[in-house]
Amino acid sequence: MMRCSCVHLSVVEALGWAKAAKFEGMIHPLDLDIGLERGAAYLVFGVVVRSGVVWLYVFPERGDPELTLVPAVLFKFVDPELQAGMLFRESSEGPDSFELVPEIVASCSNWFERYVNEDEEILALVCQEVQRLIALNDARDS
Repeated sequence: MMRCSCVHLSVVEALGWAKAAKFEGMIHPLDLDIGLERGAAYLVFGVVVRSGVVWLYVFPERGDPELTLVPAVLFKFVDPELQAGMLFRESSEGPDSFELVPEIVASCSNWFERYVNEDEEILALVCQEVQRLIALNDARDS
């Protein structure tokens, strides 16, 4: 399963001001601390590419398993292996956006927006998949 470690707390810290400009309109302010914990391990629920920028749907390996969408540039990959059941699809964001997400949510339109808005159907599906990923991670560690 895909795991990563947080090494930067903002895109400015990761890239510097000049290179962080590609995030204009996506993150405001550019030096926003997204609320991650430096050095903490995160499990990757999915990946999305928006306008050439890679983002990760992550949740902490330990603690509250709430999904967060964050720029991939903030992480280093500890285990880049994809878990079984991931599907590649065009994102609802438009023709230049793609997602690699668990099959359980791949057929749900606007699944992440619905997750953020606490849609009960999507919350149940995401919770089911998060619990599966935690179990796989725990089994790998034992």
